[in-house]
Amino acid sequence: FISKLKNEFPELTENELHLSSLLRLKLNTKEIASIKNISPDSVKVMRYRLRKKFKLDRNVNLIEFLQAY
Repeated sequence: FISKLKNEFPELTENELHLSSLLRLKLNTKEIASIKNISPDSVKVMRYRLRKKFKLDRNVNLIEFLQAY
């Protein structure tokens, strides 16, 4: 999964790849915040930036996009 993401989106950082993996595991924002030891608002910002890097439309679900990978 990670190598496929790296190939298609080489601009992703290690942190963004880690977030993508956690989202693919269907963890919610609070769980991710706890794992990464950051605030839930920070996770929301990270998700927003990740959506921009993936060039996803607003009506595309980020988790479904990652599940399909």
